[in-house]
Amino acid sequence: MPADLVRPELQRLPGVVRQDPDRSAAALAALFEVSDAAMGVRLINLGLVS
Repeated sequence: MPADLVRPELQRLPGVVRQDPDRSAAALAALFEVSDAAMGVRLINLGLVS
């Protein structure tokens, strides 16, 4: 999941979803067709969630 694709999709999520790392990971995982865990790790590695 390239950072230049993940970042804009994260910004498109509603604010209430972006504020919750688990919900963000789940929403983006569905979009990119990967596991929630894989997306969660990617978001952490990109420094987008803690």
